Amino acid sequence: MIARCPHCGKKLKINDKLTGKRGACPACKKPFAIPPVPAKPPQGQKPAKTPPPPPAPLSQSANIAQPAPPTTPPKATDSYQQSQTLLELKAKLKQLQELKNEGLISNGDFETKKKEILDKIMEV
Repeated sequence: MIARCPHCGKKLKINDKLTGKRGACPACKKPFAIPPVPAKPPQGQKPAKTPPPPPAPLSQSANIAQPAPPTTPPKATDSYQQSQTLLELKAKLKQLQELKNEGLISNGDFETKKKEILDKIMEV
């Protein structure tokens, strides 16, 4: 099924099994209800045209500067990649501690996973 995001108007190809559920537009990331599959018209009749999506809201004044399009990040250097890896591993340790505190993993599992993460930190 083809549908349009009600927020940004992006044309989306949606699996028919997802109709009636909620999803998020991959372009603007805003959630919306996935519409039902349109009924097929009787043979010999043309399908009704789907009205175009509403236009995107305009800024309050034409003189307001629009945000610049996102720029591509600078090429990652080894030290940048290392710091990103360390930040990710630190976040994993914190998440692991939260799982232990909530009783969702045992102390033994916590210690095993913690050692794995700390070993990865030592490799960076």
